[in-house]
Amino acid sequence: MIQHITYYSVLFICNTFVSFFVAVLAWQRKHIKGARELVNLMLSVGLWCFFNFFETASVTQGDKIFWSKLCYLGAISTPVFYLFFVFRYVGKDTYNSITRKILFFIIPAITLVLVLTNEYHHLIWTGFSPISEQTNMMEYYHGIGFWISYVTYNYMIWGIATVLLFRFIFVNWAGISSKGLIIFAGGLFPWVASIVYLSNYNPLPGFDLVPASIIFSGILFAYSILNVWFFDLTPMARETLVENLTDGILAIDSQNRIQDINGTALMLLAPKNKDVLGVELTKIHSRSQNLIDAIIETSSHTIVEAYINSELKYLVILKQKIRNHPNSKLIIIRDVTIDKIVKDKLENSERRYRELTEFLPEMICEMQLNGKVLYANQFALSKFGFSAEDVSNGVINVFDIFDSDELPRVYANLDKALKNVSNSSNEYTVVKRNGEKFPALVYSSPIYNNNVMVGIRGVMVDITDRKNQELQIAKNLRQQEILSQISLNYNSSNDFKLKTNEALKIIGEHTQVSRVYIFEDGVDGLHASNTFEWCNKGITSQITELQDVPYLSIPSLKEALLKEGILYSENIEELPKDLIDILKPQEILSIIVLPLFLDGHFFGFVGFDECLRYRKWTKSEIELLRTVSNLVSNAYLRNKINNNLINSLNEISGIINSIPDIIVRFSDKGRIVSYDSQVHHGLFSGIKAGEKEFINDIFEEELAISFTTAINDCLIDGHFSFDFTYFGRSELQYYEARFVRLKEDEVLAIIRNVTESKEQEKQLQVAKMKAEEASRAKSEFLANVSHEIRTPMNAILGFSEWLYDNSPDELHKSYLHTILSSGKNLLALINDILDLSKIESGKMTLHMEPMQCNVVINEIKQVLKQKLDGKNLAFDVHIDRSVPNYIFMDEVRFYQILFNIVSNAVKFTEKGYIHIIAYATNSLTDNIIDLNISVEDTGIGISEDQQENIFKAFTQQSGQSNRHYEGTGLGLSIVSGLLKKLNGEIKLKSKPGKGSTFMLKFREVSVAEIADQGSTVLEINRNFKLTSGKILIVDDVNFNIQVLKRIINSDAVTYLEANNGQEALDILMSETPDIIFMDIRMPGMSGYAVTHIIKNNEKLSKIPVVAFTASTMHDDADAIDNLFDAFLQKPVFKKDIMAVLSRFLPNQIGMTEKVEVKDESPAITTDCREILPEVLEKLETSFFKEWERIKDDLIIFDIEDFHRNLTEFGEDNNIPSIGLYCKELNICLQSFDIDAIRLKLNEFPILLDKFKENS
Repeated sequence: MIQHITYYSVLFICNTFVSFFVAVLAWQRKHIKGARELVNLMLSVGLWCFFNFFETASVTQGDKIFWSKLCYLGAISTPVFYLFFVFRYVGKDTYNSITRKILFFIIPAITLVLVLTNEYHHLIWTGFSPISEQTNMMEYYHGIGFWISYVTYNYMIWGIATVLLFRFIFVNWAGISSKGLIIFAGGLFPWVASIVYLSNYNPLPGFDLVPASIIFSGILFAYSILNVWFFDLTPMARETLVENLTDGILAIDSQNRIQDINGTALMLLAPKNKDVLGVELTKIHSRSQNLIDAIIETSSHTIVEAYINSELKYLVILKQKIRNHPNSKLIIIRDVTIDKIVKDKLENSERRYRELTEFLPEMICEMQLNGKVLYANQFALSKFGFSAEDVSNGVINVFDIFDSDELPRVYANLDKALKNVSNSSNEYTVVKRNGEKFPALVYSSPIYNNNVMVGIRGVMVDITDRKNQELQIAKNLRQQEILSQISLNYNSSNDFKLKTNEALKIIGEHTQVSRVYIFEDGVDGLHASNTFEWCNKGITSQITELQDVPYLSIPSLKEALLKEGILYSENIEELPKDLIDILKPQEILSIIVLPLFLDGHFFGFVGFDECLRYRKWTKSEIELLRTVSNLVSNAYLRNKINNNLINSLNEISGIINSIPDIIVRFSDKGRIVSYDSQVHHGLFSGIKAGEKEFINDIFEEELAISFTTAINDCLIDGHFSFDFTYFGRSELQYYEARFVRLKEDEVLAIIRNVTESKEQEKQLQVAKMKAEEASRAKSEFLANVSHEIRTPMNAILGFSEWLYDNSPDELHKSYLHTILSSGKNLLALINDILDLSKIESGKMTLHMEPMQCNVVINEIKQVLKQKLDGKNLAFDVHIDRSVPNYIFMDEVRFYQILFNIVSNAVKFTEKGYIHIIAYATNSLTDNIIDLNISVEDTGIGISEDQQENIFKAFTQQSGQSNRHYEGTGLGLSIVSGLLKKLNGEIKLKSKPGKGSTFMLKFREVSVAEIADQGSTVLEINRNFKLTSGKILIVDDVNFNIQVLKRIINSDAVTYLEANNGQEALDILMSETPDIIFMDIRMPGMSGYAVTHIIKNNEKLSKIPVVAFTASTMHDDADAIDNLFDAFLQKPVFKKDIMAVLSRFLPNQIGMTEKVEVKDESPAITTDCREILPEVLEKLETSFFKEWERIKDDLIIFDIEDFHRNLTEFGEDNNIPSIGLYCKELNICLQSFDIDAIRLKLNEFPILLDKFKENS
């Protein structure tokens, strides 16, 4: 805060105003040399004095220190600005560059930082004196920083400026005598003031004299450079000098009145009145008003456009004050039109040239003959790392950018250019500012001024890319040569080992690696051995040590080669440890390994080692080595092919020498070129003796013509063959000749004597005919036997089934059950024999329909239950969820296959278990599965040498007792044949005494997408009965007719009977039955003939005709399918008959009365009613849960357990309704009627509901 203004303060504020005034005055003359630098100097001094004003006026030590610190802003910059002013004044403009100005300010900046932070280090001020009460001044005790960074540096700056100024004045004394003395004197003031201030002789202690002294220096500088003197003209000189000047000259006073004017100025102003002396400029009525305006303007230098005599002129107006006449100005008007036009043209041309060069991607420059660069475009500057200022400052010499090794050639080419005075182009290596070198193509041409060469213009093009491309092309050509050399080397010699060693040498010498080698896999593929190696000079061979190297010790190598196709490293320390362990002992530093493949299979690798240095593998080297590895692989392949070819040729030669064929080469003219045969043939006996040369000389005319025709056809088509006969050795010989074209005019003929094979063919044909005749006889025999057996079997089984269903006596029913079982076994045997016959003859047909696998398996289980119980065998069935509900399968054949396997398991197993497991696996197609079924038993087992025989017909395991194990040995043979028909297979695992496992696989089984229909159809088949209808039965055996009638068993049906075909037709003349059952084989007219007549009769054709036959022949089946509406094979059963009737007579079917549970006694006795809650709880918990478990699987022994437990429970609790239910269920179980069992089980919840109603 200002509290006390002293006369020192007044002095400093006055100095401040003087400094700013001189700065403004200098700024108004800023076009004069040194004026701008003087402005900076005066502003710096003014700032210094301004802050000194506040320092001298402050009354506290803190305030004084604060303002003293701000004073240093001017104190540190004033000497530097003074130096810049001197540089400008003496012509050292290069030192006024931005970069150098920044450098000059580094020390002052450091000083300012030290001043502002003095409290922390006391390097500028170490202490202060008390403030003087008289002068309000305070002395500053300076530290070492003040003397070094401020005093020493400022003295150095003032010293340099003073020396430069003194030298300049001394050299140019004649021209600037008085002005130079003034400026020099002004430069001495700061020196004197500084010395006084820093000495003990300062008249004003604490008062800084330096800024005040610089004020006087600035005044002198301003006076020296801004005051322009005009010379006084004598009258005599005026006429000769002024009037004859081409420039217009006039003098005006402060009121712009013309005091003097020469003729040129008068002509340029063109006033209406020529008497203009004393007249104000604005009132002379000049025709160049804009010229008048420019003269009146205050600027000292103006360029104006004016029309003089209707011609555009460019005029420069200069204004100066006249010495000794401060109120007057001298005006000089100079016509610079021509100069302006020329200058504009030059500037435009120069601008276009510069713009063009600036945008070109080439380096363009102009230089003097001494190499100093006068101009360089931006591309050149950027390329070499220079700036435009470097060009302006003249620091770039073109000879500095050339490599030192190139300079002699540069000077020689320059001298040649100076002498020849012509354009030239040369390639050099040039150097950037940062030392980086690159190749360049330099075009140069001379620069003339007044027909004198003054410089050189150059265009430089960076040809690095071109040089690199040339090097790469050369390298590629060399690599191509290397590859061609290796390839030719492999093709030039048959010694594969020699060729491979030479190839390794070629590539090793080219790449200059330490070692090249090949490893080949052993036979097992688990080891590799070093088979070939080349080593550079001074490199130790490793081939003997690297034999049978296991891949297990270097797993990373093979993994990388198979996965990446290469293993390479510039430093093996970067590789996996297993590789480092094997490479480091070999002193390998860098490595490349590439795989070798033979027919697509890995068989080894080729490697390249570097042992002397860490090598950076280039891309082209890697590609070259990769190509070499491919060449080596191909060479191995060719070598293998050659070896195989040689072996093949040897084998072929051996074969040819051993075969009895005649091999002959014929020309297109029929000449025998060569002949070869190991067996003497009379056919070509003349050739052996060398007597005959042409076909016509050997064969008779007809055979010779055949051979000639064969040769011609073979030359056209490429091949030909024909058979011929030749009479020799007192018998007719058979030959076959095959011709192959070898060349355009030559064929090869292979002629073979086929007399023996012809004879064998005849014998085979006779044997074939006999076999076919025997097969037909066997088929007819089987058909007749089948028919004759099935016909009485139809009566036996038919009547037995009817008696079983209608007999009230349980003992009789057991006998009838035995008859039915034995008859069915006999029928099964007959069917086995017939099936085997069909399989062997290929006449087996399949009928694929939706089938439930689990139902079939459970049926087999029920059929075999009695035998299973008799042997006390466990029987488990597991059907996996993967097995679909329905599949398309021939159910009969599927049942037959599985029944044979399971029944055999039961037959040959005395204790233990039988397990059936079924599961499905998905195939590649939707809704297609592979069905797998395994049957495992713990039976006697089958020895390995017998396992193939058991699938042969009429064969059983040797050593087993036929008396103990019944059977014909047909079962597994039929199973094998049926599986093949069903696209399946069977496998066997067995050990004697341990048991057997048969594994069945049905491939590509289609899934049937249908809903489970339950037992509805079965229930209808069992419970329906014909309510009306007329049935015609045609059969030559009467009891067959009676069997059908008993099975149908309906009083509401009218039966028509016929014993032959004609009787049937007679009946049809008057009757129209609803359905006809037609026997096929009858005396007289067969069933086919009768049915054919019926189907061709318009009236009768709609009547369904069912074939009712014992025939099993395949041909019969095809004819039946084409003619009849349905087919029943004798013997028939009730369910088969009912199924046909339900199909064709659906509207004439009525349901039989179902057996209802009727309580003859009260449903619940009085005793039972008392314990009803306990009974109901037992039924709902124990029996109902058991019922839920068995109701779907229908496993007979589980159902029998349920029946037995429920019967005991009913008897214990005296419940008649349960006793009646169990009795009916037992009847169903004894008859093995699965449908009836299912229906009866489904009635159990109804029985339970009745108990709930009574509770």
